[in-house]
This record gives sequence, structure tokens and C-alpha cells, in this order.
Amino acid sequence: MSETSCLHICHACVCPEFTSCRYPVHFHMMGDTSFTSWVANCSIHHTWNRGVTIHGTHQVHVRHTTAFVTTGHTFFLEDGVEYGNIFEGNCGFLTQVSNGMLITDNNPATFWMTNPNNTLIGNHAGGSLEGFGFWYHLDDNPGGASKTYSICPKYETMGVFKNNLAHSNQFYGLRIHPEYYQQSCPCCGQWNLTPARFEGLIGYKNGVNCVVATQTGCCQHKFADQHGKYHEGRG
Repeated sequence: MSETSCLHICHACVCPEFTSCRYPVHFHMMGDTSFTSWVANCSIHHTWNRGVTIHGTHQVHVRHTTAFVTTGHTFFLEDGVEYGNIFEGNCGFLTQVSNGMLITDNNPATFWMTNPNNTLIGNHAGGSLEGFGFWYHLDDNPGGASKTYSICPKYETMGVFKNNLAHSNQFYGLRIHPEYYQQSCPCCGQWNLTPARFEGLIGYKNGVNCVVATQTGCCQHKFADQHGKYHEGRG
């Protein structure tokens, strides 16, 4: 997809399973779009490969889009280099396991974030089968086609995570794993931690806990009706 928009489009049963780079909506290695590219008011359902993929692309606005019965991580940042994207008011339901993509797709997240410097506001993640609502999976450096040592997602500055909802997921509503240590200078090799803020999460009926996290600041959350603890982790 180039500098275009997607409005009121319904995708059903699209994209063959086990085939990378074949997704219903795919922003591929476009660099900084400065919000000239966006997805709005779409319905994406019964897909074999994800929902909206952003790969090597920055400042895309994905809003008011619903993904239902999708396979693998659904709203998906691919390599970890992606920054400045906005996910606002989207809904994902019944995210299903994929055995033919990443290993982590065996436990899929409706929102899969590989770089914290993005914005998630007012999104709804419900019913991820064998997985999670929101998963921040932050490596030391980006991989894949965007591999570089000049970006350090595990230590990057947090964007915005605010007023999102996670419920009825098999394991956690919000998972920050393996680790996240926000630093003022992410790739400098200095140990100058600053708490990252995840604000206003509403979570209920998640199978294990609402949140599992390390070195993050959690504030003004609302949790209810959990089988286990509401929060686990350090920091």
C-alpha cells in the first residue's frame, strides 16, 4: 500500500495461511509517511494471516477498524523499527492461533507492539484464543529487513498507552515481555531508567492476570473478575 487511504472496506477470507507478506492491509517498507497513509472504518474478518501489518513504516494512523476472527497477531508491528504510528478506537475479537508464522503466533496478541514509541488509545482487545490482548514484545534491536543496532526497542521512549480495554483473553490482558526498561538515551549503554506509563487500562475476565510487566508505571487502571492476581511483575 502506498500513500492512500482505506475506507469502509470489508475483507473476508483473504490471504493464504503460512504465506508471509500477504496480509489484508500491509504497509511495507514505506519509511515516514507523515500521516498521509491511514486506515479508517474498515471491517477485516475471517482472515488466515493477520489484520493490519505495519512493516518498516512510520506515522500511519489506524482508527475505528474492527478485526474479527483473524489468525496470528492482528494489529501488527513487524520488525521493531516502526515508530510514531497511531492505533485509535480499533477493536479486535477472537484472535486465533497460527502455526505457520512466528513462534509467538502460537500465543497470539490482538495488538502486537515491537516498539514502544507508538500510540494506542481507546482500543478494545477481546477473546484472544491461547493468547493476549496487548503484547509489547521488545527486543534489544530490530530484526528482519529492518535490522539495525542504532535502535533499541527494549530501552526506547514510551509513546502513549491510554484508555484501552482487554477482556476474555486466554492469558493476559496486557503483557510486557520479555522486558522493558525505558531510558532517556535508549542506545547509549547507560543505566538511567525512567518509568514508562501505561494509563487507564480496563481489564476483566482474562485467564491468568490483567497485566504482567517489568519496570513500568501503571496508573488509573480498572480490573475486575479475574481468576488470578490483577498485576504481576517488577517495577
